[in-house]
Amino acid sequence: MTNQQIRVLDFVASNPGCCAMDVVRAVWGARGHAAEYLRIKRLVRAGKIRKEKGAGNRLALFVVA
Repeated sequence: MTNQQIRVLDFVASNPGCCAMDVVRAVWGARGHAAEYLRIKRLVRAGKIRKEKGAGNRLALFVVA
């Protein structure tokens, strides 16, 4: 697991129910926004993050225990 992936997981764990945009704003790296969204997508596919409907019907992210 990379340092950036750990930063994403830490942020989501500290802010359950956050959306992907919240994560990107918090941990945005030099590679750009698209790379951060791809990183989130990889963590979802790996089963580290779960997507659910959140407040206002937006897609929310939660860390899988």
